[in-house]
Amino acid sequence: MRSIVDDTREHSPAANPIPPPARSAGNPIRVLVLDDEEMVRTLARRVLTGAGCTVETVADGRQGLQILLQREFDVMVVDLHMQGMDGVAFLKEALKIWPWLGVVIMSGFLDPEILAQLATMNIHRSVEKPVDLSALLQQVQDEARDKHALISAPEPDAPDRIQNQLSTVLAALNRARELATRDGLTDVFNRRHLEDQLEHAWKLAERYGHKMGVALLDVDHFKQSNDTFGHLAGDQILREFAQVLQRVARSSDIIGRYGGDEFVVILSKIEGNAAGAFGERILRAVRQHVFCESTLKLHVNCSLGIATTQGPDAARDTRQILQQADYALYAAKRAGRNSYAVWSPAMAKPQEAGAKSATAAEQTPAAPTSKGRILVVDDDELICHFVQRVLEPKGYEVAYELTAAAARQRVDENPGCFDVALVDLVLGPEKGLQVLDFLQSKDSYLTKIIITGYASVENAVESLRHGAYDFVQKPLVPTQLLALVERALTYRRLLQENARYQLHLEDMVREKSAALSGALTEVKQSYDFTLEALAAMLDAREHTTGQHSQRARKFTLLLARKLGLPPGELEEIGRGALLHDIGKTGIPDKILLNANALNPEQKQIMERHAEIGYNIISATPFLSKAAEVVLSHHERFDGNGYPRGLRGKEIPLGARIFSVVDAYDAMRSTRSYRKGMKPADALAEIRRHTGTQFDPDVVEAFLRCQPLIESAGEWDAAK
Repeated sequence: MRSIVDDTREHSPAANPIPPPARSAGNPIRVLVLDDEEMVRTLARRVLTGAGCTVETVADGRQGLQILLQREFDVMVVDLHMQGMDGVAFLKEALKIWPWLGVVIMSGFLDPEILAQLATMNIHRSVEKPVDLSALLQQVQDEARDKHALISAPEPDAPDRIQNQLSTVLAALNRARELATRDGLTDVFNRRHLEDQLEHAWKLAERYGHKMGVALLDVDHFKQSNDTFGHLAGDQILREFAQVLQRVARSSDIIGRYGGDEFVVILSKIEGNAAGAFGERILRAVRQHVFCESTLKLHVNCSLGIATTQGPDAARDTRQILQQADYALYAAKRAGRNSYAVWSPAMAKPQEAGAKSATAAEQTPAAPTSKGRILVVDDDELICHFVQRVLEPKGYEVAYELTAAAARQRVDENPGCFDVALVDLVLGPEKGLQVLDFLQSKDSYLTKIIITGYASVENAVESLRHGAYDFVQKPLVPTQLLALVERALTYRRLLQENARYQLHLEDMVREKSAALSGALTEVKQSYDFTLEALAAMLDAREHTTGQHSQRARKFTLLLARKLGLPPGELEEIGRGALLHDIGKTGIPDKILLNANALNPEQKQIMERHAEIGYNIISATPFLSKAAEVVLSHHERFDGNGYPRGLRGKEIPLGARIFSVVDAYDAMRSTRSYRKGMKPADALAEIRRHTGTQFDPDVVEAFLRCQPLIESAGEWDAAK
């Protein structure tokens, strides 16, 4: 297809002050093609290389940015819809750094919003898919020529021009360096740059005599979260974890992703217990953060190991301090995770390592596995102690608070730390139902049980309305309490498993929908390629008509859009316009290619082409409406057309639209036996036959969009 946007491109030398790498007009055009379809890349490379261009191809935007950092190009050919980084995101990044590059867009459809977005980036050239390779070559050559003319144009104020060039080059280099040093997922430094920064920080600390540290962190049970909730959720956890680190760290600290779920923070200029204070801040911030808040509402913990240059056994180089931080991280994990450890010589052998928890100053052994974490909220301390005596010997962890305010504070500081909450219905001046509401807002999976001295239907209904799972009546009975807590934990687990399964189903639906959509798109593209090949074959047979079928489709779609037809009908009418003369494959050459007037018998045979075409394509389900256009495209509004003599609105709308643009194209096109008519003369003919040959409503819409059709046409006749 030809370009669907204006080939002209307004340039402002001041807008793009950087000259490209030197290239004289005689050198080959250097082209970078970005498309995730291998066939498109192969065909584009073949036609561009055949025309003398040097060509590189990549499958997505990130690969494109990488190769732009390594090589020089003049023009980029970019598919807008690619997996990973799409075309628009790629262009936004690329043109910040290399604003001199020419751009040609490839797309199956460009809506006005996308066109407006591209226009803001000064991009105006495009080719439609399926790609007309000759049109692609022409667009690339025109873009390279215009860009070369733009950047070669003399400017009156050379000093200002040089200053602008230098400042923009520096900005571009900084942006390129940033792209090369950042982790693509989390936007913190990548490992290679992090190691460079560590070497630099080490040398500065040695030179100026200040102390520094390294913290090595990872997300607890990250693999389990990844396997349970999916890789998309895992990626989001890592992104948010990096954001928490950036929020907590000082502006002088340096953060990077070391690999997988491991992060490193370089702590500059530390004194006293700054390393331990940093560990406390990180653990507290991670505990309080709700990960994937809009979907899963997860609470995640982390472990970290810290090594510093303080003390006689401090590391002697960067390799050793990283190793010490790794030993300390191992110690934190052995202590039960959700903790930090500061390196000491006792940790030199990992099997001897211990850790400091987030709240304890001394080394603690790993905690035994808990059956569940229980929070009791009751203003009667005897009740709280009773629950502890019943549940703790059975392997439960039990904590209690005597007031609603204290319970709120505890849950607010430690979200996600409890599995079941037992809440007294009356807590002094405050009702336990208000505590239930607060707990629900903090953790929807926390299973809540009401403790009451008087069980009534009203109390039970009210408790359930506020999110209670069940209620238990005082005095508490140990066996009853144990059974209730076990049921509550089972209920919580089922809720979580159901949520995970629901997410799994949603992921599967998205994957299957994407796969089905991709398969349908491929089938549709395959059909469209076949249809275009058929139309091209017919145009080649009627060599005097040029690309008549392609023009007919283009103009039919323009007029149909003006009439407000929905996208589904546009596709069908467009196919009908493309194949309108497919029945001529059944007409003998001596009649089809006859330059003289046809006799009555020949005319009768020629008029059969509409029915022949209908019979060819009507058996294909997705061409059923296109077949109606093919059958009816020679009907007249007054009923004097053929083959069925339909009148007025009996004629399918697609055929009524097509007949107007087909007649206009025929009049404007040059034939071997006549020249094409001028636009005014062709319009006069259209008006003259309105109401007899053409639908007046369609003609009215045609007159409104005729300037657009005229600009899209490629006729040789005088304008």
